[in-house]
Amino acid sequence: MNTYSHTRKFTLSGVIAALLGAPVTAAYAADFGNGDLITSTIAGAVPRGGKMEGIRAGNYYIQPSVAAFTAFDDNIFSSSSDRISDIRTELTPMLKFRSDFPRHVLDLSLAGKIVDYADHSEQNYANVSADLKGALHFDHAHTLSLSVLSSLEHTELGAITLPSAAAEPIPVFHNRASIGVTRDAGRLYGTVSATAERFDYSDVRATDGSIVDQDARDLDKYSAQLRTGYRFSPGYEIVGKITGLRQLNRGDTSGGQDATGYDALAGLAFDTDPILHWHLMAGYGMRDFDDPSLDRIATSLLEADVVWEPTARMTITGSAARMIVAALDQDGDARVESSLVGAVTYEIWHNLTAKAELALIGADYTGNDRRDLSKRARVGLEYNFTENWSFTAGFEHQERDSNDDALDMTRNRVTIGAKLKF
Repeated sequence: MNTYSHTRKFTLSGVIAALLGAPVTAAYAADFGNGDLITSTIAGAVPRGGKMEGIRAGNYYIQPSVAAFTAFDDNIFSSSSDRISDIRTELTPMLKFRSDFPRHVLDLSLAGKIVDYADHSEQNYANVSADLKGALHFDHAHTLSLSVLSSLEHTELGAITLPSAAAEPIPVFHNRASIGVTRDAGRLYGTVSATAERFDYSDVRATDGSIVDQDARDLDKYSAQLRTGYRFSPGYEIVGKITGLRQLNRGDTSGGQDATGYDALAGLAFDTDPILHWHLMAGYGMRDFDDPSLDRIATSLLEADVVWEPTARMTITGSAARMIVAALDQDGDARVESSLVGAVTYEIWHNLTAKAELALIGADYTGNDRRDLSKRARVGLEYNFTENWSFTAGFEHQERDSNDDALDMTRNRVTIGAKLKF
């Protein structure tokens, strides 16, 4: 079973999103990835995750859902001073077409996110996305997979990538296509993949009424990746991945942040007992910018995850990561991010679950001496009223400490939500 590619891959954004039902969107370019390709093979015997729910239509299950999310936010602009509060409402409809073919996979997800503020309508926005995933199992040991994403996203005020002069969220058109081939039929398995991504930033209104030109942030990214693993003992695997990257800053005629780079990590995925699962990888990464005035980034990398199920009702997860984010932020600087996240899920009753999360995220910027440390704590409850209806409530506290006092921030949010699915 290709557990490295599936059951042991726990991401920071996934842990956070699972806590309160709040979607997490990144309006900057992640440095590498395989586009969430389906990498299971018939011989690998990795089952498709999740219960087949929804409305049966031929070889498909149609799974419509809609979630409503309301929050009181005491600092909607993540400001160090002049804190402004407001009530924010989110509506997130989704329609999934999940295939149930005897052999192959072709899934489609259509999603939206509509954000509305009670007193600051200029901050309202709507996201839309379409995500297609397919897998062709052309024999028992090999899978050809494809993933295509097209979306309109928005960067909200207060995000570290947003220009300080902006007066409203910035629209970002994000398109990505990935293709890969997986072999998994014994001790040695692996996936070779390639990804192409494009980010187009729209101009935005400034606080003084002028227009902030965002063309200089437009970005194309191309990457090739090899993921591999070797099962040398039951429950123990050597895992590794190496990624080559080329990014082109299309909107800046001077070359901007055109860069070449790589990331290489290796480690172990193992179970110390049936209820304790580990995934530990460390390595090295580099980004070399074409512009000689930009500092070259070369640093150690880390991916570490643990899942512990001490009781039938409790699950404890932890993750540590260090990665290069060579995205175009408000100052045109890349950064190295280090994160430490812990989460606990406890089933109080069969239909009532408590969740808690703590996170520390540090960011060191190249090109200047800026350093940030962000802290986040979340607690929440999820009540499954029926098979179709669920309700959530929670509280979140955020802090950002920076060596630039103007970037310090404290923020609190109280949330309630409901979700209907079929």
